[in-house]
Amino acid sequence: MLRRTAQVMAALLACHGALAQPEISVVERQPLALPATSSHRLALTVVHLEGSGWTRERAHGALREAAMIFAQCDIGFTGVEWVSLSTPARYLDFYTPAARELARRHPVPRPAVYLVRDTRNRPAFDAEA
Repeated sequence: MLRRTAQVMAALLACHGALAQPEISVVERQPLALPATSSHRLALTVVHLEGSGWTRERAHGALREAAMIFAQCDIGFTGVEWVSLSTPARYLDFYTPAARELARRHPVPRPAVYLVRDTRNRPAFDAEA
């Protein structure tokens, strides 16, 4: 009887943990217009995490700079999809296991760029692939 009670309690705790996970929700999804006249084209998804400190203006500036760099290789963006997510705080700072979990829990078309607050990886880099 005691063993059966322990099994039921373990099952309830497992269900509670699964139900208690904070949700990831889409706050906004919008295509961004970037003119491309290049012969090679790239579709890109930009995932903005609310609370990361990235503003739309800052992200657009970074995209324009990236477009100029890619243009030197005759690569242009065919389209950029902006996806803004509300996520639990553990995703705001880049950490490989958490990043993989986020990508698995909320898949987006690839290639994708994630705008995060900072990194927990050591050594820290300005960007990671």
